[in-house]
Amino acid sequence: MFHGRHGAHWGSFRSPELEKLIEETMNHVEAAADLGCGEGRFCGVLSRHADKVYCVDADADAIEAARGSAAGGNAVFLVEDAGRTSIPSGEVGVVLMVNSFHDMQDKRAVAREVYRILRDGGRALIIEFKPGVGGFGPPSWIRMKPGEVAEILGEAGLRLERIDEVGNQNALLFRKQAGAGNV
Repeated sequence: MFHGRHGAHWGSFRSPELEKLIEETMNHVEAAADLGCGEGRFCGVLSRHADKVYCVDADADAIEAARGSAAGGNAVFLVEDAGRTSIPSGEVGVVLMVNSFHDMQDKRAVAREVYRILRDGGRALIIEFKPGVGGFGPPSWIRMKPGEVAEILGEAGLRLERIDEVGNQNALLFRKQAGAGNV
């Protein structure tokens, strides 16, 4: 089991509720990206709905573990910082970040990168543990409020469409509006 920089609180975390939400959010797209994919637990979900899936994590051990995940032959594994990827501009129809945005060092750079790689009209689904809720997940002091996430991604030109509560997590869905960002 991979623990890497994410610590033992992740393990091989699976959530049928989150997988269902991701499935419901997805339409078929040419390309999708999982930024901060860790051991690739959601790359397989994306691979069922995209011709190409970029599985991105700064941790080489995480990417090695992701190679063995359920991702299909359409996955591209990148050991890169989510704030500066080699994914071509405007290539991705869906960006996913599950329980990883709070770990990003430069969240504003990550938000600008999400805007850059998304095609016009593309969506970003950011899932984070709720602050103030105990139990599984990161320590309370690094959890992010939905307003914090929305502000950072909004500054980059992504429009918040909705917030869903899934157990002890918030799922924020954003859409890229053409020409609206600060890239």
